[in-house]
Parts: sequence; structure tokens; C-alpha cells
Amino acid sequence: MNMKRFDVVVFGATGTVGVAIAELFVRSKRPISWALAARNETKLQALHTKLEEDTKGSCECGLIIADCSDVESMRTMTSQARVILNTAGPFSKYGESVIQACIETGTHYVDITGEVSWVCTMRERYEKKAQEANVCITNFGGYDCIPPEICMGLANDALGQSHILKSAETLIEAKNMSNSGIPRGTALTFFDFAGSPLRFFKSLKDSFQYVPVSERAAALKSFFLWTLPKWSSYAGGFTLPNIMGLINIPVIHRSASQLGFGGLTFYDRMPLPKPASNLLTGYGLLAVVAFYSFTPILVTLAWLGCMIFGDRIEKMLMARTIEGNPKAICDFTLVGRGSTPEGTGSKDVRVHLVIPGDPGIFCTGLLSQETAIGMADKAKLNSLPSGFHTPVEALGSVFLAERFKSAGIHVEVSSGGKAVPLASIKEAPTRKAA
Repeated sequence: MNMKRFDVVVFGATGTVGVAIAELFVRSKRPISWALAARNETKLQALHTKLEEDTKGSCECGLIIADCSDVESMRTMTSQARVILNTAGPFSKYGESVIQACIETGTHYVDITGEVSWVCTMRERYEKKAQEANVCITNFGGYDCIPPEICMGLANDALGQSHILKSAETLIEAKNMSNSGIPRGTALTFFDFAGSPLRFFKSLKDSFQYVPVSERAAALKSFFLWTLPKWSSYAGGFTLPNIMGLINIPVIHRSASQLGFGGLTFYDRMPLPKPASNLLTGYGLLAVVAFYSFTPILVTLAWLGCMIFGDRIEKMLMARTIEGNPKAICDFTLVGRGSTPEGTGSKDVRVHLVIPGDPGIFCTGLLSQETAIGMADKAKLNSLPSGFHTPVEALGSVFLAERFKSAGIHVEVSSGGKAVPLASIKEAPTRKAA
């Protein structure tokens, strides 16, 4: 692993998130070796030319032509990298050959997937092989699901050894979202599910297979609570389910089980805008009633539209181009409570993240880039775990938080009303999930 040519290779570099990551690498000027990989040589060269123009000829990155349908080109790409950062989705269609090649060439891997059922399938097929090859396969390295996972990890670690995180509410607000959007691969994944209700419910069922058996009851409880309206004392009003809870809930519960605080109750919420959450609206009650009244109708119409106009919608999604908005803001807050193992005392904890970039593109790009660089640094020290992991499982909450801070992400932790410096937080030892 120490003879690799590049620290990080970004596969799917000509896609929406891949381009954002390339721009972030150029701006950050990190002292690492990196390369861009994609199947379309013309688009890849055009991207490199643009980066050269933007940096006045100082863009020092490699270019690799690789196609996930060509096994040999996959091996050629992965053999040159310490870490492959895979952004080419939908991952259920294009991801398996990349994982296979990484295991065969001893290369670590991270992706930005939110397809939990696919990750579960890959883990069943390749966990043993990855462990035997001493390869770390890290999934969910973007907006799905780093913000809630790192907040959970930091919250539990900040509580110290005397307390364990028992309940947590996460609140996400996206600001300055003009010109934002979701990547084409993500849109195609949603479209695939929207076109078949049976496929959607099967995928949802399979997602909970990703959760260890001992943690499934807690995960199902969190999912049930997610479907309901909830009053938030922190937000000062009613909140709605965060749509990403469909992905976050099974991932968070698996991670919590691995990190030693399984059994928690997790509320994944979105606060209402201030104009919709005041005294005149019953602090959001009117908006909540409207949401639960009209959502079933809108979902039904969406399913019918996808079934009737499926081909047209798919062609439109394939042709769409969205650049994303690096000036958008993702504001993420966790408020939680820990208790002693005996249940004789409790302590409050809060974690606040402010991440630049729109959720689907630049926020995801920044989070996955820093995760990949962190993995490359640990790979040089042979200190990455083998097998399938989430980012916090693979790297630790404090290590990741320090990386994020160095990249311009605001990270703030407090417990019992007092600020907790990252340097003072000791990560709890992990344990293997059942």
C-alpha cells in the first residue's frame, strides 16, 4: 500500500459531485497526490483544461480513463491509489465493480452512496474478502450520513466515560440554496424507487438488515417516531421528518451499536421556517397539519407520474446539468442527553456543525474529500480497520472533526452548558456489532 502513485483518486470525476470535489482539491492546495478518473476521455480532458485555466497552469493532478464495465480498467485505476473516492452513482448499478477492484488491488475505498440496501448486499458479499485483503471499505461518506453520524459520535464521546448517549434530536437547516440541486445519480436513484412502490418498500425493509439484530428494535422505534410530528423544545416549535431519515436511521443505529452506545432513541427532524412557526400558526401546527394532509396525495401523484411518464423523466434526469452552490450553508445541530449506566444521573450535550455548500453537491464533496484524505493519511500509518465501515467507525469522531475544522467547517461541542474543546475529548473504544 505504501507504493501507490496517488493518495486519492476521484472516480466519476466528470459527474456533478466529482467536478465539485476537483474544484475543492484545487482550492485547498493540500499537499497530497491526487488524480481524476472517468470513462469519458473528452469530458475528463475538458475538466482538466478548466482546472488548468482556473489555477493558471498550476493544477497538478493525474488523469485516468476507467470504466466500471471494464474490469481491467478498474484494476488499473485502483492499483494506482491508496484511496478511491467513488462518486459514480447510482451505486447499485455502477458501484460493485469498483469495490471488487479495490479489494483485489489492496486499495481502500470511500463513496457517497445513500443506498443502504445496496451497502448491506455488498457487505454480505465482500466483508470477508475485504478483511482478508486488509482493505477498508467506507460507505456513506457525504451528506448521507456524515453530519448526523459525526454529531452522534462527538456527543457520546463528549459525555465522557461516566455517561452514554441515550437520546438525540438532530435539526438540519439549508440556507442560501439558489442554484442548488441534487446530483444526477441521486436523482436517478430516487426515480428508480419512485417508479415502483414495491421496490421502494423492499429496499426500505432491506435497509434494516444493515442494522445489527440487537439494535433493530431501537432502529424501528426511531423510524416510527420519525413518521410522526414532533415538538422541539430546542427549535421552539413543531418539526417535520427529515426526508433523509430514511437513510440516516439505519446507518446511525448501526454506527451507534458499533461505537458502544446502541439502544438510543434518534429523532431526525427539520425545523419549520420562522414565518411558519410562530404564535399565529400554533408554532408550526398549521404547517404540520397541511404536511400530513397533502403528502399522501402528492406521493401518490408522483408514483403515478413516474409510472406513466417514466421514460421521459429518465431522459430528462440524464440530460440535466446542475453545478451546485458552494456559497450555500448546511446548519446542523444535535441536542442530546446521556445517562449513567445505572440510570442514576443525566447530562445534556449539544453539537453544532456549519458546513459550506449545498447538501447534495458541495457539502457532500467537501465531506467526502476530507474523509478520503483522512483515510489516505491513516493508510500510510497502516491504522485503518479492515472490512466495511461508516466514516466515524473507520476514522473516529474527533479525528474527522479536526479534519473538518481544518477545511473550514465550524464544529462546536458543549456538555452541561460548557464548551468542550475537541482536544479534550477522548474517543470511546469501539465494539463489534452483533
